Amino acid sequence: MTELEKIAYAKRFLDMLADGVNPVDGSAVPEGDVAAQTRVTGCFRYVSELLGEAIRAGGIGRKTGEVKEPFSVLPEQLMQYRFPPEPRTVSRFVQAVNDTVDLTRVRSLRVRDVTEWLTEQGLLEDVETPDGRKLRRPTERGKELGMIAAERTGRNGRYIAVTYDRSAQTYLLDHMAQIAAHAAESRREREENASGDSDGE
Repeated sequence: MTELEKIAYAKRFLDMLADGVNPVDGSAVPEGDVAAQTRVTGCFRYVSELLGEAIRAGGIGRKTGEVKEPFSVLPEQLMQYRFPPEPRTVSRFVQAVNDTVDLTRVRSLRVRDVTEWLTEQGLLEDVETPDGRKLRRPTERGKELGMIAAERTGRNGRYIAVTYDRSAQTYLLDHMAQIAAHAAESRREREENASGDSDGE
C-alpha cells in the first residue's frame, strides 16, 4: 500500500466516524459513546480535511497547488464495483464506490451524501427510538427496492442495521450522477452557510 493509499484509507475511517458509523463493522456508533460526541466528531472532520489536503498535495508535508473537484465517477469506473455475496451496509457501499475513483483528484463520496439523497427520494425516513434518538430506516418503497433493516449484535449490544441487497446497490449505482450532484449542492450550501455565519460574527 502506497503512502497516498494509506492516507486515503485513514481518511475513510475518520469520515465514517464523523458520520456516526463504526468503520470496523459498519454499525451505528451508540449515542452515549465518546466517538458520538459533537466535539469529537468535529475533530474527526477537521483531521479528515487535513488528510484530504495531504492527498491533494501528493503526500504528508507537501504543498497543494489545487483544490479537489466535487465527487464524480464515470460509468467505466463504476464497472470496477464488485457486488458482495451478501447485502452490505451503506458505509461499505460508499467505501467500495470510493475505491473506484481517483481520490487525489475528486472529493470522496460520504455516507450522508447517499442517505440524504435516499431520504429525499422517499426511500429512507427519520424515525425516533424509544430513548429519543433519531435514526434512518427504510420506507415501504425502500424495502421493496431491497433495503433491509435487521437486528444485529455488536460489541455494544444489539442494534438495527440497514443493509442493501444487490438490487438496492444497483439502484444506487444507476443514480450515482444524481447522488453526486446532490452531494455537490449540499456541500455548496453548507459552505455558504458557514461563510454567512463567519460574516455575521
